[in-house]
Amino acid sequence: MSDRILFLGFCWGAAGTTWLARLLNSHEDVFCQHAPIFPRYDHFRLTEAMEIIDVVLNEQAFGGAYPVVGFTHGIASEWYEALREKYGQRLRCFGLTRHPIPRIQSTLDLNVETKARRTSDPTWQRAFAETYDMLRRLSNKDFPDDFESLAFYKACGMVNSIIWERERDFPLFRLEDLVSQEPVVQQLLSHVSDGTCQLAATRVQRMQQTVVRRHARRASTVAEIYASWQAHHREAFHYLVAAPSLAEYCQLGYELPAAALTGGAAV
Repeated sequence: MSDRILFLGFCWGAAGTTWLARLLNSHEDVFCQHAPIFPRYDHFRLTEAMEIIDVVLNEQAFGGAYPVVGFTHGIASEWYEALREKYGQRLRCFGLTRHPIPRIQSTLDLNVETKARRTSDPTWQRAFAETYDMLRRLSNKDFPDDFESLAFYKACGMVNSIIWERERDFPLFRLEDLVSQEPVVQQLLSHVSDGTCQLAATRVQRMQQTVVRRHARRASTVAEIYASWQAHHREAFHYLVAAPSLAEYCQLGYELPAAALTGGAAV
């Protein structure tokens, strides 16, 4: 095993990780996988995740020519302590966040796009069922349980990961800053490479103008997105998105519509 630098980006979906992986890969010394893509990989098994990380770190294997290697997505937050213990000081971690309302909408859109696969996947079925059961316990009422609504509820629940991300000792970067502020991109690149990598400002600017998927940009304002949700979606948002989570987003500088701040259950 080499002593190359390993970085891991912790976040849930629709934060702009596909775009960020392409940005990081634009540096000649960085090899970044958006997510571990191997047939035997099981996202929910720590041992298999470590096997894939070791393959990427191996000088004679995948990504062997690069001094800085890592992932921007697909590593479970529950494994953080075990990964820190195994890889020690060589491990550079960070979080990536995005305004919760456009992020929920993007996650909903992504779920709808992959409806056939996710309705037949036991893991997604279980995740949707668990979130719906939580919503019923919090509200003491029944909500619509069509696929689109279940996907929306699940997206709302994932927003609460901001609490875990803010409590860790790694830096948290806002997507909105990365796609608009060149110095913030340089800060992230310096962090993941332990100060060894920077990009030419012109290259950063070109990458900031490249939209890989719609999750990296938002076409509508936050207020417009919130207003476009069905009434039962907005109600579910208030039950499932914890008040402390909304407070954390506000502390990060995100502005939320007044109506979005009137609820917020303690999940």
